[in-house]
Amino acid sequence: MVKSIKIVIGGKEYTLRGDDENIIQQAAQEVNRQLEELQSRHLDESPSTLAMLAALNIAEMYFKIKHLSEIEHKYITEQLNNMSQTLSDEVLKLKSVTIEQTN
Repeated sequence: MVKSIKIVIGGKEYTLRGDDENIIQQAAQEVNRQLEELQSRHLDESPSTLAMLAALNIAEMYFKIKHLSEIEHKYITEQLNNMSQTLSDEVLKLKSVTIEQTN
C-alpha cells in the first residue's frame, strides 16, 4: 500500500510516497552518507554540486552491482545447463543399458 513517508536529506525534510518505508529510509540514509562524505572532502563545493556527485556515486554503485548480478546470473545459468546436459546424458546411458539388457 502506498503511504506518505517523511525523510530528511541534507537537513531538509521531504515527504515521499512509497510502498516500503524501510527501503526508502535506507535510501535516504545512503544519500545522506554520500553527501556528508563529499562535504567533508570538498568544502568549497556548492550543495547542488555535492548532490550531483552523490547521485553519480550512487548510480555508479548501482551499475557495478547490476553488472556483477548479470555475471552471476550468466554463470549460474551455464552451470545449470551443464548439469542438465550431464543428467540427460546419464539418463540416455541408463536407457541404452536397459534396452541392451532386455534384448
